[in-house]
Amino acid sequence: GTTNDVATFESTDAYAHIYIKDNSTHATGTYFGVQGNDFRFITHDGSSSSERVRITSDGKVGVGIAAPNVFGVHANNSSNSVYFKADSGSVSTVYGSATALGTGVLGTFTNHALAFYTNSNEKLRITSDGDVCVGGHSSNYANSPLEVRGTNAGGDVAIRVTNNSTASGTQAGIIFTTTTADYTTAGIGFERGTADALRFYVGQSAGGGGFTNATERLRITS
Repeated sequence: GTTNDVATFESTDAYAHIYIKDNSTHATGTYFGVQGNDFRFITHDGSSSSERVRITSDGKVGVGIAAPNVFGVHANNSSNSVYFKADSGSVSTVYGSATALGTGVLGTFTNHALAFYTNSNEKLRITSDGDVCVGGHSSNYANSPLEVRGTNAGGDVAIRVTNNSTASGTQAGIIFTTTTADYTTAGIGFERGTADALRFYVGQSAGGGGFTNATERLRITS
């Protein structure tokens, strides 16, 4: 086919830009154009002009970064948190990197649940109260912040706890505690050994938490 150019702006320099101004725009402030085969947008913050957005020749989009290295949108700021935010009605959802917190962030900034989907179906939900439901839509039972659901007629719905070590004496299990300290109030552990055993613990004989410092009350061997 043919290309019908209405206008062509050509520069003999490494850059070619078009400036946009009104009566309050900084003299060298706001413009867009190309650098090589990249398309770029520049604004002025009152003291200097900076590139804000770049679309590279291979289709990557950079926000605050001149060399995005992922397809999609790559945003960068060295001193401020960077979020992608989506609002729909009263629901506000964000994900990004929080400099002040020192963490990545994914969640809602309003009083709404956060749901995770695979294959177009909800698989996990964190409610606005912090309850977690795996395999269903909500946790329906009081004082149950974690619920695992499944539908398996004639089969099992299970929580798997795995310790990949094959060393004798290795345990995998669940520890219960009623304090924020590293303390084992009770626990159930399966121990690998010459005689595999299911061990039940209540109380702790020494500091440090874990099965090692818990008091065993019952053992069922293989």
